[in-house]
Amino acid sequence: MTVNSPKAVKHMLTGPLLVSLSADEDEMDSESGEDFLSAVSDLEQQCEQVIIDLENHPNNTELMHQLFALLHKLKTDLILAGVHSLVPLAQRIEDILFLVKMVKISYSTSISDLILLSLDLTKLLLTQRISLNSYRYAPSDYQQVCDALYKITNSHDDNRESSVFEAILLLDPNTSLKPQVTETVGNAVVLHPQSNLMSILDEFGVHFNDDLRFFQGLMYAFEKRSRYWEGRHERLLHIALMMNAYAHNPVTPNQLTAAVYMHDIGMAFMPLSILHKDGKLNAEELKLIRTHPQVGHDMLIRMAGWDEAAEIVLHHHERFDGTGYPDKLKNGEISKGAEILAIADTFDARTHEHVYSKNLKRPFIRSILELNQCAGNQLDEHWVNIFNVVIKKLHSHHFI
Repeated sequence: MTVNSPKAVKHMLTGPLLVSLSADEDEMDSESGEDFLSAVSDLEQQCEQVIIDLENHPNNTELMHQLFALLHKLKTDLILAGVHSLVPLAQRIEDILFLVKMVKISYSTSISDLILLSLDLTKLLLTQRISLNSYRYAPSDYQQVCDALYKITNSHDDNRESSVFEAILLLDPNTSLKPQVTETVGNAVVLHPQSNLMSILDEFGVHFNDDLRFFQGLMYAFEKRSRYWEGRHERLLHIALMMNAYAHNPVTPNQLTAAVYMHDIGMAFMPLSILHKDGKLNAEELKLIRTHPQVGHDMLIRMAGWDEAAEIVLHHHERFDGTGYPDKLKNGEISKGAEILAIADTFDARTHEHVYSKNLKRPFIRSILELNQCAGNQLDEHWVNIFNVVIKKLHSHHFI
């Protein structure tokens, strides 16, 4: 999607605001509401595309000006449409981006997330206003969000990032990492995932046996080595098994379960200094990391009856366009199980990216957007479409 170069927009920062979220104070024409919502949705998609481009080119001033102009247009359109309640939210985001544009605030991944979440809230509230002729969002929460956004523009440089994260948490409380529940048994600490792992296996027809119990034990030990991995395999398992079921089980559920448990077991033997490194890996470190699928494959292949799982593990980092590893397989050469696991793994890496914040995970909406950008190059579009259906269902039931 191409965004035309915008005209220069004048802007003045606003101070503290007492906001109101009341349909009674709006002047929107109900007959034109659906058309306006469609226009806002189109504008949101344009913003998303520019934000994605900015992630790849954060110092591109033209892209920054495009994004600022789009957000200014959103505010102007809300004013012209008479949706006065939502103008303060749009104003706050415009203020933040104005400071970014003027190089008063550094553009970052967290700013991207903040804008996307604010756009998502704007669209949600607008949808409520049009379909229900009222808002189902607490006015006090709305004031708190607007205040948090204002705090970002008014923060000292040293405190600004924490202010951004505070606002993100208000916009999407699910970005808060929930601690694992643990139980001490003798001298051992046993992790208990927050939802019932065994019920997930039962739901999708996995026949739990001694081998799977062994793989599960290895997985729990692996997750215990780093807090960034805690709960990860259960999340992957739920997504992978549900995608497989939606596609009428082209992969044997037991084999897929074993692959989820064992696909990153080779990472358990890597130095934590590499696994927790904040910056880019050097060539030698990257080469070492890329050996981990072979480790999991070799462990499974030594055990009778797990050939399918071993192949899934070996190829879960192959890519649709042939640029993956270890064998540079292309579309049609990659097993369905490896395709499923690659998508679940990619999504979880984005929602729980450890360098993003020690206490936060990436917002759900941002992670979905990024994963869909991989369709047709890194990931098979067919399986991405299935993922989209599955992840929305899991999210609506608060499993993800």
